[in-house]
Amino acid sequence: MQREAQTGIYRNTQTRLQYLQIKEEEHQRQMRNAKAREDKKQHNDNMNFFVIDCETNGFTHNEPVEIVVLRFEDGEEKGKFKKKFMPEADFTIEARQVTGLNKKELRAQGAQPFDQKSANLLMYFLNSHPEYPIIAQWAQYDRDSVLTPAFQRVSKASMLPMTSRWRCTVGLAQHMGLAPPYKLDDLLEKLGFERRHPQNKHKAMEDCQLTAKVYMALLKLSSDVKTKLGFVKDE
Repeated sequence: MQREAQTGIYRNTQTRLQYLQIKEEEHQRQMRNAKAREDKKQHNDNMNFFVIDCETNGFTHNEPVEIVVLRFEDGEEKGKFKKKFMPEADFTIEARQVTGLNKKELRAQGAQPFDQKSANLLMYFLNSHPEYPIIAQWAQYDRDSVLTPAFQRVSKASMLPMTSRWRCTVGLAQHMGLAPPYKLDDLLEKLGFERRHPQNKHKAMEDCQLTAKVYMALLKLSSDVKTKLGFVKDE
């Protein structure tokens, strides 16, 4: 009788252990599925963004002469803002060489100065999806040295999107441990893409498209993209 009781206890214990093992395996499976869903959602969220590029009349003046913004959704280009502007100051020699632009050409294209209406249109586009981050190569330069002064001249800098929305491909590349240099062509080459043709450098539309390509490629290298995206730091 005692032996039968011990046998019953043993079987019950084994059954309980098997049940607990099954419950643990099921729990682990659910955790893996939940993480996979979160990773997929995070990946999809990171594929929704704006990318911006500003060309100027030179480092001496930093007036925008061309601004291009592309909107990406699920990694695909879905919308754009593209406009050229007539600067007040003339182009530096270097700026004419690298952009291929000058005042005469801009005048022939009907370019007007960056004004309140221009600022409003740019902000309308960027705020169409305020949850999307704004990506740029050397983001702090475009934001602080080009757009902030331009907005201050015609309106107020506070119209610009918050600093926390801006993300820098250079900062992200540095975080990922990529060795310098960090120019756009260098990042393209490091990530397995072709460098730009010399005649196509500093063309705002192409630079936007290539910056988006760099950004998405860098995201694929990261295991913790949610919090380590190379945010531009607040001053």
